Amino acid sequence: MRTLLLLALLLSASTVPGQPPTAGKQFQELEKQFEANRQPRKFVQPFLDFARTHADSQEAIDALTWVLKYYQRGSEADQALELLTRQHAGNKQLVPVFQRIGHNPSLAVGHFFRAVLKENKDPQVLGNACMRQTEYLLRQLDLKQEIESAPQKRERYEQFLGKANVDHLRGLITETVLAEAESLCVRIQDDFAEVRTFQGILGDLAERKLFTIRHLSIGRPAANIEGEDVFGKKLQLADFKGKVVVIDFWADWCLTCRTMYSSNRELVEKMEGRPFVLLGIN
Repeated sequence: MRTLLLLALLLSASTVPGQPPTAGKQFQELEKQFEANRQPRKFVQPFLDFARTHADSQEAIDALTWVLKYYQRGSEADQALELLTRQHAGNKQLVPVFQRIGHNPSLAVGHFFRAVLKENKDPQVLGNACMRQTEYLLRQLDLKQEIESAPQKRERYEQFLGKANVDHLRGLITETVLAEAESLCVRIQDDFAEVRTFQGILGDLAERKLFTIRHLSIGRPAANIEGEDVFGKKLQLADFKGKVVVIDFWADWCLTCRTMYSSNRELVEKMEGRPFVLLGIN
């Protein structure tokens, strides 16, 4: 009876005397210390060190998720992403990590998602990774366009994003990136269409992304618009194929729209005789 009682006490104890605390206990202690202090800058390195020391534990992912919660971009986020890429790409508990990455434009984000798509086997993780990588790729193209449209601001972009990232963005081939994003959406429709996320069902989300990629991206054919003109005559966007088409969405109640009336007229007069058309949609 005494032996059984002693065994029960040992099993119920938080730690066994003479043995170091478990990874879970160490992580809980870190969290308690942070809650008493609430200064992320003082704790980011301890959480990163913990993740390196306890790479085989679930708490390592919890620690890296903590880092990404308070540092969604910057060197701290890159360190966390590099550890996730190297040590945890095949883990089944990565969806909460995805939600912490946000709109980080770092190259480390792309490396992380590609590693997950290569090594992971969990449908929930893979479906979410496909969608997140698609969003990341489309944001990369948006940044590329911003940088190329304002070359005088390149130095500012380099300060914000880093020179390596800016060089990478400028070197992207738009059609190649769109093709990768499109293939990820098709994969979602084929393999993960029923997966549910906080954003909605992945199949529905992928369908909308595909429309954007195929019809609303630079270099891709625009979707055909059908309707009637002010005289009741049927028209469609395809009628103007081969011309430069400017589509102006406007309304009488919109002050900015009304101020554009004269500019639009001047544009039409200036382009007279050329393969150009201005379509106004009220």
